[in-house]
Amino acid sequence: MLKNDGYLSIYNINYSVTIEKMEDANQNKFTNNDIYLIGNIIPRLNANKSSAIFINRVAKFPTNFIKYVELRININYRPKFIPHTFTENIRFKTSRKNTGEYVWLEDYKY
Repeated sequence: MLKNDGYLSIYNINYSVTIEKMEDANQNKFTNNDIYLIGNIIPRLNANKSSAIFINRVAKFPTNFIKYVELRININYRPKFIPHTFTENIRFKTSRKNTGEYVWLEDYKY
């Protein structure tokens, strides 16, 4: 979910996901932006409004195939009345528990 908690509408919101590190069940490791998932463009997001983000390309893997993933959501946008594009990168990590369930690690530091 993407939320504009500012006072101005934002425009031309481009987003994408980069998988920075990933390890599969066979201990194969993917690093250094090997996998890049293209996002979409949100034309406008008004102040104090939210929008779900959707990634066009889906990477499908067999059940319990991925051990962990470190990813980065890249967001570019332009506020109303300001002729400058801003960039934000938000990092996440998810890991598979012994039960096979994936959890987001909230206290993970890169």
